[in-house]
Amino acid sequence: MDFSSEDQDILNSYKRTISDLAKLFGPNCEFVLHSLENIEECVIAIENGHISGRSVGAPITNTALELMHKSNNDEPIFPYTSIGFNNLPLKSITTPIYNQKKLIGLLCVNINLNMKVTELLSMFQTPTHTNTDTNQEFFSTSVEDMMTDILQKVETDILQDSSIPYQDKNKSIIFTLDGKGFFRLRGSVEILAEHLKISPHTIYANLRKK
Repeated sequence: MDFSSEDQDILNSYKRTISDLAKLFGPNCEFVLHSLENIEECVIAIENGHISGRSVGAPITNTALELMHKSNNDEPIFPYTSIGFNNLPLKSITTPIYNQKKLIGLLCVNINLNMKVTELLSMFQTPTHTNTDTNQEFFSTSVEDMMTDILQKVETDILQDSSIPYQDKNKSIIFTLDGKGFFRLRGSVEILAEHLKISPHTIYANLRKK
């Protein structure tokens, strides 16, 4: 089966996904990306392949082959048990990937059921590395609430920072919010202006100077 460039792009977009998921869940969770263009060498990306003993280029599994044969957009997907490398017991799920109604790939997750309790607990520990300057993520129910959460956090941090002169506090708030993408949100300038008791023109003027 020959895939289009769009099919390939969709599948390739999942490679970063499984890499990031592996970082989140750790070495006891295997993530496998299958391309159905060639089912004899269908594994195009895999993380923690030691769990099943596979690598890129491995063929489709019997379960995946059956799912491919019975594939239906409306079919519910349920976890199932499977056997990994050295008879390792696994809890697995295989999710179809479509381009419109065309089945092009499978995303499989296999969890090692023999992991130690300490390994299981480590999955829920606070991460030691982060790409952001804060570990706090806001799960807001509206855009307005999200803007308020971001604004309050930034304002609190800057007001408590004694290294920033008082007369530069508002400017620092504006610049920091800009660096966080705050002004991409509709109505953000007006909300900040009202909160800081300054004019929208003042905010725009500071942003132009940055």
